[in-house]
Amino acid sequence: MLDVDLKFRIDISELYELFQNFNENQMIGVGPDLAPHYRIALREFRSRNPSTEIGSPGKFQGFNTGVVLYDFEKMAKNKFFNFYSENHLNMTR
Repeated sequence: MLDVDLKFRIDISELYELFQNFNENQMIGVGPDLAPHYRIALREFRSRNPSTEIGSPGKFQGFNTGVVLYDFEKMAKNKFFNFYSENHLNMTR
């Protein structure tokens, strides 16, 4: 899934090739958000929780959901994924 405002500087097939890096259990791929968005958005939370690393550069920085790889075939076949994505409790909005 891609945001509509993306500008590619590579052949988009290189993005598709990243599916080859997934192991047998990986169904979704998302990259880090390198902008300070999450650090800024979480400013209040960080001030109340000074020891948190959430929003800090690195693995706690946040995700860029403008580019997400979904392996729909694996998702459809995965019993665990499907159990939690179905409405077993018949919940309504």
